[in-house]
Amino acid sequence: MTAFQSNQETARLFGHFRQRILHWLRRYRRQSLPIHLLFWPRERKCPRRHHSTCGTHVRVALDLGLGKLWLNLDGVLSEVALPSGDSLSIAGGGRLVFGQELDGLDGGFDISQALDGELVDLRVYDVTLTVEEMRSFVECGAGEIRHRPILTLESEVLEVRGPTSLSRRPEEEVCHSKSYRPVFFPESRSKDEASLWCRAFKGSLGVPASAEENASVREAISNTFKEQCANCYGCRYWLGLKGDPVSGTWARDSDGEPVSWVSTVLGYQKPQENAQCMAASPPNFPQAWVHAPCSLHLCALCNFTSTPKLRLLGLCETSLFDSQLHLHGYTNGRPRFDGLKHTAIEWSNGTWVMTSRIVQGLNASMLMTRRGDYPLGVHRWRVALLLTACSEDEYTCGDGACISKHHRCNSVADCSDNKDEFSCSILSISEGYRRERPPAAPSGGPLDVALLIGISSIKKFDLVDFKIILNARVTLKWRDARVTYLSLQEDYHMNRVKDQRLIWKPVLYIRDETGIVKVEFPRSALYVNRSSEPIVSDDQILTESYAFSGASNVLVHEQEGSLTIMCHYYLQSYPFDTQKCFFYVSVVDLSTKFGLLAKDRIMVSLTSLLVLVTFFSQTTQSIPKTSYVKLIDAWYLSLIVEDFLVIVVLVYIERTRLLEKKVHLREKCGQLLLVPKSVKMNKFFLFFFPTSLVVLLASFVSMFISSF
Repeated sequence: MTAFQSNQETARLFGHFRQRILHWLRRYRRQSLPIHLLFWPRERKCPRRHHSTCGTHVRVALDLGLGKLWLNLDGVLSEVALPSGDSLSIAGGGRLVFGQELDGLDGGFDISQALDGELVDLRVYDVTLTVEEMRSFVECGAGEIRHRPILTLESEVLEVRGPTSLSRRPEEEVCHSKSYRPVFFPESRSKDEASLWCRAFKGSLGVPASAEENASVREAISNTFKEQCANCYGCRYWLGLKGDPVSGTWARDSDGEPVSWVSTVLGYQKPQENAQCMAASPPNFPQAWVHAPCSLHLCALCNFTSTPKLRLLGLCETSLFDSQLHLHGYTNGRPRFDGLKHTAIEWSNGTWVMTSRIVQGLNASMLMTRRGDYPLGVHRWRVALLLTACSEDEYTCGDGACISKHHRCNSVADCSDNKDEFSCSILSISEGYRRERPPAAPSGGPLDVALLIGISSIKKFDLVDFKIILNARVTLKWRDARVTYLSLQEDYHMNRVKDQRLIWKPVLYIRDETGIVKVEFPRSALYVNRSSEPIVSDDQILTESYAFSGASNVLVHEQEGSLTIMCHYYLQSYPFDTQKCFFYVSVVDLSTKFGLLAKDRIMVSLTSLLVLVTFFSQTTQSIPKTSYVKLIDAWYLSLIVEDFLVIVVLVYIERTRLLEKKVHLREKCGQLLLVPKSVKMNKFFLFFFPTSLVVLLASFVSMFISSF
C-alpha cells in the first residue's frame, strides 16, 4: 500500500517480516503526515503450523494528537513516537495505491515493487482504534469494531489494474489454520498408483475426518472439476482407507489407525473380499463413500499437513526462474506450481508451461513424452530440469518417489524403475582437464604417489636361465584435486571408475638388473576410496548425487598379474644358498627438476685425479731430477691433494645423505623445517674448494711475479 503526496513530511513503515521492523520518519517543510506501508509476504518465514502461503495480519493506527503510531503485526504490537511539530495534519489531494509502490503522483510503477501475493482484507478508518480493537482485527474479529471504515476493498473508488484477479473466500478459510489441505489430481489411477503418486509429493490419500471437511472437499472439487474421473461405479476419487473384510472395519493407509467416522451409503459401508478400498462421490450421493475394487481407475485426492514444497534442479546460478516452488491452486483443470517469488508452472494447451510474473517473455514449455505427464522428475524443457518434492538428502526416482541419496548407485535397485542405478559414473570432470598432465598435490608441493607391491606366490623359478616369475598385486594411491566424485560408497570396491582413460594415472616403469621387466597385468581396476564427507549440495547437478572433493578422496589403482625378472644368482653355496633379486620401479615421464648427482661427481673427481697423476709423472720424467722440490712439483702436488680431498668430502656427504634418507620427517603445524646436514655440508664445500683453489693459484702467480 502506498500513500503519496509530494513535498511533505512522510512517515514510512517497512515491515520485513524477519522479526525486524524499521521505522523511518523524514520531515519536510509542510506539516502533513501520510502513511507509507511496504511489505513482502512471500519473504516471510511462516510458523511451522502454517504453510508457505500463510497470511500476514497488519494493522496500523495513527493518533496525531498523542503523537503516536502503532503497528500490530500478527499480534505483535509496536509503538512509535512521532516527531514533534506544529499542527500536524494529513493533507488531502494525494493518491492511494494498494499492492504497488509509487515513485510519484504520476505513477512511476515498477513491477519488481508490486505485491506478489493475495490481499485478503483491507479497511481504512477515520478514527484511531484502541489496542483491543486492533488485536480483534488481527485475530479476524473485524465485526467487533464498532466504527465503520471509510475505505474497503469493495469501495467503488478503488480501481483494479494490471494482472489482478478478484475472488471471494469464506472467512474461516483465511483465519483458521487447517491440518487438512487436499489437492486433487484429475487423472485416473488405480488405488496403489494413486497412493504412490501422493507419496511422491510427500502426502497421502485424503480421508476427511468430519462431515464438514467432507462437504468442503466435495464443494471445492465440484466447482473446479465437473466430470473428470467418473467410471462405471460413478465414483470420482480414491480415499486413503483400507478395509478388513473379516472385522468389517476401515483403517487409514497412512498409519493403520481405524477411523471413527465414515460417510458411507447403506449397503456399501462394509469392506468385502472384492471391494476392500473406499471411493467417494457417487452421482446419486455426492458426499457419500462406497466400497469399491482397488483395481478401478479413479482420481487421486491427496492430503498434506502443509503446502507441498518442491525444488527445481538443473538451473544455472543466474537463472531468473525460482528454484523453490509449492503446489497452490489450479489452472486449466490441473494443479499449479507456484514459485516463492514470481515463477509459475501451469497446464496450458496440452503441456506444462513455466512462466514468470515479473520478467515479460520469460517462459519454457515441457516436451511431453506421454499423455498425462507431470513436471515431477527429470524432463526436457529448454534445459533438463528436475522438479522434486524430495529433500536435499534424498534422490528422486522416475515416478517421483524419494529414497536416501546413500542408496544412489549402491548396486541395489531401490527405485521401482531402477532409475537410481542409472548414470552411475562417479567422475565429474570440469572443462579444461588434461589427462596427460599429472595433478599437483593438494598442499601445492610434489604429488605423493603411494606404491604397494604384494607378492602372492612364486609362479616359476628358473635356475638355468637365471629367471624368476612372480604373481603380484601392484597398488598405486594418489589424489587428483581437479576431479569431483559423485555417489561414493563406504566400500571403495563399489566406487569403480568405468573408463580409466578419462583421467590421469601413473604408469609404472619396472626394470631389473639387465633391462625392462616383462609385465603381464590381465586385471586392472581404478577405484575411489571415500575418506571425507560430501561437499555442499549443488542444485545444478541433475543426478541428485552427493559430491565429494578430489583433494580429500584417494584414487586407488589396482593391477594384478605376473612379473618376469632376470636375476643374477650367486651359486657358490648351491644348493644351500639364499638369493637376492632386485627390480626398480619408476613412473614414466616424471622426474624431479633438480636431481642428485653425487655418484657422478665422485667419478669425475676420480678421473681428474688420475689425469693429474699422469701429467705429474710425465712432467717429472721430462725434466731433470733434483734433490730439492721444484715449484712445478709443488703445483701438481697441491692439485692432487685438493682433488683427493674433494673425493673424500663427496663420499662423506653421500653417506650422510643416505643415512638421512632413512629418517622421514613430517612437517607439522607451527614447526620449522630442518635443513639436512648433507645439504649444509655441500653448500660449505662448494664455497671452500673453489676459494682454496683461487688462493693456491694466487700464491703461485705472486711467486712467479716476484722471481723477476
